[in-house]
Amino acid sequence: MGGGPRRGEPQDRRADAAPGGERGRAPTALAEHGATTRVGRAVRAAAGWATRVLVFPLRCLRRFLLIDGKTRAVALAGQVFIAIIPLLLLVASIGSSTGETRLGDGMVERFHLSGTAATSVRTLFSYPPGTVGAFSVFEVVVLLLSLTSMSRTLQATYEDAWGLTPHRGLSAALRGLSGSGLLIAQLILLALIVSGLEHLLHNPVLPFVVRLVVSFLSWWVLQHLLLTGRVSWRALVPAALVATVGQLLCSAASSVYMPHIISVDASRYGIIGVTLALLSWLIFVSLAVVIGIVAGAELAAPGGEARGGATGRHRAGGGQSPRAGDEPAA
Repeated sequence: MGGGPRRGEPQDRRADAAPGGERGRAPTALAEHGATTRVGRAVRAAAGWATRVLVFPLRCLRRFLLIDGKTRAVALAGQVFIAIIPLLLLVASIGSSTGETRLGDGMVERFHLSGTAATSVRTLFSYPPGTVGAFSVFEVVVLLLSLTSMSRTLQATYEDAWGLTPHRGLSAALRGLSGSGLLIAQLILLALIVSGLEHLLHNPVLPFVVRLVVSFLSWWVLQHLLLTGRVSWRALVPAALVATVGQLLCSAASSVYMPHIISVDASRYGIIGVTLALLSWLIFVSLAVVIGIVAGAELAAPGGEARGGATGRHRAGGGQSPRAGDEPAA
């Protein structure tokens, strides 16, 4: 009896008196359990992120195929080509009354062309003297029609990729034209501003920052216009970032790709070769634009359904498409 606990002794004191008691081991077990739980959560979170990263390209590919992205890219490239050539010729006719313009010289300098390629580019963007009057009016008419068609195609691509019902009417048409005008103005202003900053500062950092900021803001507003305000500004941020990065990558790739393709096609086919090179470049850029639209929609509304590419009326499984962009992305 002398070795046993006394009657009335508190239970916790008896536990403390016991050799290697349970109470001493309990905090250690709880700490080990907590550490194991935290490690498990971290592993599950990492696995979840890895799964999303691996599945994301497949989701983008599925959405791209559902809206028939390849056909849309080719159609958009053709419409941009029809709109851009009259625009460039109109700018050339305004810039000079003698037929000699700086537009061709600017392209030659931008793509470092020489020989037959340089001559063909200068010839393409020149015109016979004395043809400024009615010819420029005709160019303006063709340009407006082409821009209208291009804006409709671009707007329909955005709506189908985001799973939105097509929005028609005068308001939607004006928003589409405003978006296309904003895109063209962005490209022209960026070319002028960045070129001026590079000549003044001889430092590529500030021009790059300006290009990045202006591109992001213009794409952010452009997408809001093309989607007729049915997607929240917050949900459009990932899509604007994707479009901005895509534009910078296309610009870098064009500086490498275009000089070669223009030189080769111009040496083979002359002026027609330059137009073929421009068309192939526009197809490349339009394909990048459609891929960026799809990726932006997938980032903002992961797993959301795009609308069918052929008619834009129904989802692949039938029924009404959800308005994936109406709610802000998490």
